[in-house]
Amino acid sequence: MNDMKNKKAEIIEIILVTILVSLSINLISSSIFTLDDIKSIIIMVTGVVICISIVIYYLKIKVRSMHIDKFIEGNIILNSKHKNIYQLLEYYSSFLISEDVYALMLENKEFSKKYKDSLKNIDKFNEDNQQLQNSYFSFAINSAIEYQILNLLTDHLHLDDEDVKTIDINNASKDILNNIFIKTLAKDYKTRKVFNDCEDRERDGEELVSIRSDEGYIYDKFAIAIPKNAVLTKKRNSIVIKSKYFKINIEWGIDNASFPFPDMEFYNFFNVDKIDYDDIEIAYYIKAKVEYSLLSMFSKKSDKYYLWIEFVIGQLIEIFDFKDCLKRNNWDLLKNIDKILKEKYRF
Repeated sequence: MNDMKNKKAEIIEIILVTILVSLSINLISSSIFTLDDIKSIIIMVTGVVICISIVIYYLKIKVRSMHIDKFIEGNIILNSKHKNIYQLLEYYSSFLISEDVYALMLENKEFSKKYKDSLKNIDKFNEDNQQLQNSYFSFAINSAIEYQILNLLTDHLHLDDEDVKTIDINNASKDILNNIFIKTLAKDYKTRKVFNDCEDRERDGEELVSIRSDEGYIYDKFAIAIPKNAVLTKKRNSIVIKSKYFKINIEWGIDNASFPFPDMEFYNFFNVDKIDYDDIEIAYYIKAKVEYSLLSMFSKKSDKYYLWIEFVIGQLIEIFDFKDCLKRNNWDLLKNIDKILKEKYRF
């Protein structure tokens, strides 16, 4: 239905633009041979201005139609007894956030203490949203989400190497480097005792960019890639990547706490550790907004920028969006099959 409305609106726009451009061209052509008359000059100039204005207006409409506005909803589920985050390989963000938090607790004792202390009153999170928002736990999860969003920018798919600039631990802004996960997990593994046995892993000059130890320690080299003409800025819970061709704004935050319904079924279907009714679901959101400028219509590289941005937004959805996760795993079908099997083999 929406596609039909969009098509109708587009057809009407084309018809109106065609009529107006035709009229303006008619004004220009009717006066071009009588330029010695001031009235004819005024008519011609008016026709040119109208024609250019219509083309620019139409281009702006087309550019606006390329804008992206995505609202992503995700969740993590806390074990109320052991205070750990349930990991689910099928839902990437739950696994990654849990893995990062655990790794940081292993190496950063101050973080570990503050994080554990903030969860002593975990049962009050779903009663008092303000207490949840102001907790150290909320700070930790927001920082983990930020860390994973930044890590999505490591792959500059669709962009040529010469059109990319790298932001790493040596040239990133303080706002980015202050992320508590970057401070620890991106620190050179050669200076960390927990990785003393890893130095022999580098062979033939190849750099080691990621390590996952059996104990849960993590090293991830921090190096993200954005278009060469763009600038990345970081504020409290938002990242902005801006160039003269586009602007990407990504915001995130903790939403609320509740009992884990109806997500419990999906988690329990794939997870060995079953979720209890006393566990707490923490909902979070990510807002991704992309705006293109009129200049993007005239850039030879705009197609590559567009594809790269589509890739980044697609990765955000794939990793964080819980509804997309349900669709990707055919949850409706699996749920029905599971229900049928349980009824069939019920004793």
